[in-house]
Amino acid sequence: MERNEKASWQGLRILEELAARKRQERRFYLTCARQVPVGGLRRQLNQLAAEKEGQARRLLAAGYLLTGEPLQVPLEMGEGKREPWRQTLRRRWFEEMESAGQLEEMSGQIPLLGELLRELAGEERRHAGMLLRMLAQSLA
Repeated sequence: MERNEKASWQGLRILEELAARKRQERRFYLTCARQVPVGGLRRQLNQLAAEKEGQARRLLAAGYLLTGEPLQVPLEMGEGKREPWRQTLRRRWFEEMESAGQLEEMSGQIPLLGELLRELAGEERRHAGMLLRMLAQSLA
């Protein structure tokens, strides 16, 4: 099967950037989970972190499909940005919503990745909803 080289290159660059960002988001959620005093919120944040790693892996798999070569995006380790955990949740809500819009927009620009990017956009909106519910729970 012939590949569209330009689309593959553009898609590959975007996949690498998105996978790196998802791994950074994973780190933010793990850092925040260590700070929250409530076990239920900690579990939810760890779940979000696991979902971010799952998103990164799907992006890396798409890169392999495009190139036949594994992409090399390091797993983010260590502490994420240190700030009060509620501020992290608030900031991440805005970032998840912004990411959803960006992914949706990119889905129309890169046909080979459109379905995956739309799927990820929906997950970002769901993550924003989870963050809102966590904040509501923590403020009750």
